Formats: sequence, C-alpha cells, structure tokens
Amino acid sequence: MVAIVTDTENKMQAMWALLQKKYPWMLAIPCAAHCLDLLFGDICKHPYMASALDFCSSSTHYCRATSMANAILNRSQLSEYGKTVQLQHPGDTRWQSQLIETKALLKTQCAMEKAVVDAVFKSECLSGGTAKQRAAVLKACTAAQNQTNRDNIAFVDEFLQPLGVAHDVGQRNGRGLGAARRALFTLHEHLVAFSYPPTIEGTGLPQHVLRAVEKRRKYTLRPIHSLVYLLEARYVNKKEQLAADELSAAIDLLRSMARAHDIKMGPKEH
Repeated sequence: MVAIVTDTENKMQAMWALLQKKYPWMLAIPCAAHCLDLLFGDICKHPYMASALDFCSSSTHYCRATSMANAILNRSQLSEYGKTVQLQHPGDTRWQSQLIETKALLKTQCAMEKAVVDAVFKSECLSGGTAKQRAAVLKACTAAQNQTNRDNIAFVDEFLQPLGVAHDVGQRNGRGLGAARRALFTLHEHLVAFSYPPTIEGTGLPQHVLRAVEKRRKYTLRPIHSLVYLLEARYVNKKEQLAADELSAAIDLLRSMARAHDIKMGPKEH
C-alpha cells in the first residue's frame, strides 16, 4: 500500500486531490489524532461544556493577568501543596488543551479558594482600583467559590479524559490503521455508558456527544481502515465487528487490489 496521512485542513485536502490525480493508486488518509482533536471541539460546543470551560478560562486568565492575584495564589499554593502550580491557557484550535487547562485548575482548586478569602486579597483587590475593576474581582471570587462551577469542571475533566488518552495514542507511531477504528469504538462505548448530569443545563448533552462521535467516525474512517481491521488477528474476537456496508467496502478494496496487474493500481481500480 502507498498512502499519505495528513490533517484535514482545506489546503491539505486540495493537496490530496492533486497527488491522487498524479498518483491515482495512492490512498489519502485523515490523521486520526487530528480528527479526535476536532471531536474535542465538537463536544465542547454544547452549552453545558462551554459554560464550564468558560469559567475555567476566565479564572485562569484573571489569575495570570493580575499580578497581585497571581502572587497571592502562588503563596496559597506553597502553603497548601509545598509548590506552585502553573495555570494553563488553552491554545487556539488545539482542543485537547481545554482538558489540560481543566486539570491545572483542579490541581490548584483548594489554593484558589483560600486565595480569594485572603486578607491581603480582600484589601488590595476587592477594595482597590476602579468600580469596574472591583466588580470584575468580585465576579471572579464568586465564581471561584461556587460549588456548581467546581463540580462542572470535575465532570468535564472526567468526561474528556478517555478522549485525551485516545488522542495521545493516535499520535504515536506503529499502532496501525486498525487501532484508529478500535479507538473510536472504545471511545463510543465510554460515552454511551457515561453518567451524564441530570440537570436542565445538561439536557441534550448525550445526544449531542453521540452525534459528534458518529460524525467524526464517518469523517475519519476509510475502506482501508475496515480492511486492516478485518485482516488483523488481534481484532478477531473483539466485541465490535464490521457492519455490512463496511465489510462490503473492505472486500471490494481487497478484490481490486488482488486482480490488479500492478498491485499499486488496485486502489485506482477500486
């Protein structure tokens, strides 16, 4: 087999078309790790997830951007943990960084709660500055002490962790195309069985998540994934097997390769 694997940005897809026109026997395969990163973004667009992540980002931004608040938080961290914990900013389009940010905030949660009731914090941050600045500080303090916000962040962290693991595995070499298909199935099982929040804000989250997974599954997988999965012995007795349409596509690709005079021409014939 001859294949090229890239992310699915528009320019990359245009390059696929150019390469496959010149080398029609070449397969173009979406990067599984990139597609899982896009799945992060799809899931995080639900209002419940977006609200929790917005609280996380605003708390991180306030503590990092305000020197006095940052100094008091560092002092609270040293008292609580014996070390400082660096808060993390999420990166643009790097959706897994949302998970990294929530983990960093959870690690310093107790220290942050102590920081917002610190005497120096109250006198310097809550009492000083303009009325607009004081209002912003009060909003940040109230949010940091809100149990619902803390629970939501903990939920997001637990919920997204398996997706983060799948994303990291997808970036390693040597796993094989069958591993991408297997990872998506394992992830689907986790998301189906997960205990979703029984709240009004969480209404529709399971449906939103499962639609996103199915969308990215179709977006990522090609007949070659099904063929490799079919031929790999380690997947013979696994719970998930190929659906009828996937099996048909895999067999058609295999037949095309088998009857091609030059095996490289098999994908072109298919």
